[in-house]
Amino acid sequence: MGYQRASTLRNSRSPDGKRSVNGQALAVPGLRRRQEPAFRGRGPLTAVDGDQGPGPAPSYRAGIFPATMSASPSLAQTADRFGWSAQSLSRDHARALLACARRIEAAPPSRPLAGRHLAIATPTPRHAGIQQLRDRAVGLGARVSLIPVPSVDERSVAGVDDTCRVLARMYDALIVPDASPAWLAWLAGRCPMPVLGDLVSAASPAWLAACALAIEPDKSTQPPVLVLLERVGETVCSAWEAVGPVVGLDVRPRRSGVAAPVPDAWWQLDVDDQGQPQLVACDSTGTTQSFPADRMRQHHAAMQEAFLRDALGG
Repeated sequence: MGYQRASTLRNSRSPDGKRSVNGQALAVPGLRRRQEPAFRGRGPLTAVDGDQGPGPAPSYRAGIFPATMSASPSLAQTADRFGWSAQSLSRDHARALLACARRIEAAPPSRPLAGRHLAIATPTPRHAGIQQLRDRAVGLGARVSLIPVPSVDERSVAGVDDTCRVLARMYDALIVPDASPAWLAWLAGRCPMPVLGDLVSAASPAWLAACALAIEPDKSTQPPVLVLLERVGETVCSAWEAVGPVVGLDVRPRRSGVAAPVPDAWWQLDVDDQGQPQLVACDSTGTTQSFPADRMRQHHAAMQEAFLRDALGG
């Protein structure tokens, strides 16, 4: 006969996780399967995601940060680099990221994030900066999912542990650009995958480090002075006061019209109408020279890539 009774069909699963009927593979259109690494004390887990492509799985253990990642050898291989904010960036990590960004600008690699899957959780997925970050990650070879969320703050704690475990099975890293530094650190301590904060705004580590790339403090015998104009806002000032010593800059904010003392030559930071940083070189003769905006954008792109590669192991 040309058919078999349903009761005699054998539905089995092969060792590689593929289903078969009577020894023939069963294909499910639209679904791709990725084998996750074994958790300590548990068998291997398999995640199924209709938008997930094949690729290297992240190396993590249940409930904690990865002890090691396949990141660039020049970058710090420590778990505490995740959950980045301006306040959490260390001197050694900043130097490694700046060095990575300089190598990227000198010789851009081809699709270093191929096979990685990145999630961006934000209440403003259509924000221009978020769209640019997504496009940049896609251009580097990553697959990016935008996850609209109603809010990202200390009140968003219900079921966060279970949510983080589910996300870690689907994605290799998570970006939460709207989270406060304190809440970001709290979230990063519960998520079993790399968690990044803001890489978009003028107060983000990516923009701050981009300014350091432009000023090149490592070429000066004394830390260059960076005067922050009052228009940059208190959030940016606070971020710079934390990051300035880390990247080798002497940061002097102007607050409430009080002029900060300056040497014979210094840098001045302002923001444009879109909130993007503007650097100006100044001296005591009154001569000023604006740093080219297109080069600042290039530095910012290189720093974003350095942070992404550090987290995703590109």
